[in-house]
Amino acid sequence: MGHNQFTGMQKTRKVLSVFLASPSDVGDERAASERIVASINITLGRALGWQIDLHRWEDVPPGFGRPQDLINPMIDNCDLFIGLVWERWGTPSGGYSSGFQEEYEIARYMRKTTKKPEIWIVFKKITQRRLESPDEQLSKVLQFRELQMDLNEAIFKEVNDTSDWSLKLSLWLSEHIVKLSDSTTEKRLKLEVPTKTLSVNSYWLDSRVIYFAGGAPIWVKIGLEMAQIKSWTVSDVLWSKIEPLIPARTRPEDRKYQRKPGAGRKPMAAREVFSAIVYVLRTGCQWKALPREYGSASAVHAHFQRWHEAGFFQKLWQSGLAEYDGMHGIQWQWQIADGAMSKAPLATECAGRNPTDRGKKRTQAQPAGRRAWTPAIDRRQRSQRPRLEVAG
Repeated sequence: MGHNQFTGMQKTRKVLSVFLASPSDVGDERAASERIVASINITLGRALGWQIDLHRWEDVPPGFGRPQDLINPMIDNCDLFIGLVWERWGTPSGGYSSGFQEEYEIARYMRKTTKKPEIWIVFKKITQRRLESPDEQLSKVLQFRELQMDLNEAIFKEVNDTSDWSLKLSLWLSEHIVKLSDSTTEKRLKLEVPTKTLSVNSYWLDSRVIYFAGGAPIWVKIGLEMAQIKSWTVSDVLWSKIEPLIPARTRPEDRKYQRKPGAGRKPMAAREVFSAIVYVLRTGCQWKALPREYGSASAVHAHFQRWHEAGFFQKLWQSGLAEYDGMHGIQWQWQIADGAMSKAPLATECAGRNPTDRGKKRTQAQPAGRRAWTPAIDRRQRSQRPRLEVAG
């Protein structure tokens, strides 16, 4: 397989051209792919003299004509074709049922005639609930998967979610670069399988160790800061679902505004406000401790209160429940809420009675050897002064 080369600042590096084809429902995975490729280029690629060029339909410049005709030339020059499919199949492109199918058929034809490019097909896991009642788009995806099994032309893989895709893609690309390296490099290089587990909220793609004969190990981070996904990051896919729920801001009709046109601070964008709110709720920091890159803490808190009064968070919760019900299913008929309240173990024995409870009305135990104390007047008449009786 032939590859292009370019001369960098230090040495000549070989270029691996990769084309990523997928419908529009895997936006997070496509964004993660760009970060993974960038991190590999500055770590493992730099060590082995390789550069990965990732091509996607988002990188096509503006042009006139059929959109797919502007994308297809990227496939003609690629060395590796990666197809990622989830629940959507796409829209017809003219002659094919979707742009993804057209791109795949072009790569498949080139593979049979020129032995190039390599073809990887990856399916993102579909929930059982969706499989039980597939729509038209999902039905085409399932037909394509069955076709791959019948043709037996390529081995396809499956990923669970975005983090699983990021981890596996980094491993596959790293192993592919090692395999493409010259024979002398392969003899003195060993790429170990990672054993480090991933975190749920944020993750680092696993460390990989490159051992050179007679030399010290070189640690290569496949990930670095570019591949770290923070738990409070609002992705484009998530924002597309939240933006329609944001309450519109209206000015009271009975209020007069005397501010000059263009004066004052411009209002914060709704996405910036929501990102700041998510940061506060996720980290548990105080509103005044909000980092400055999220904007004014008082302005964010004012938006938070206004959105709460408008019922935004209630709608967001309901929307999340409806989406989860569609993905996994919620057994609405069998929901149980349970709770219990009790005293802290050994609290009374260790600390004794609370001194502030001495004035409460309750029966108190009298110390041994003392007579019971009785007030001189009735409790209801304590405010009255006692009468003095003169002996006759």
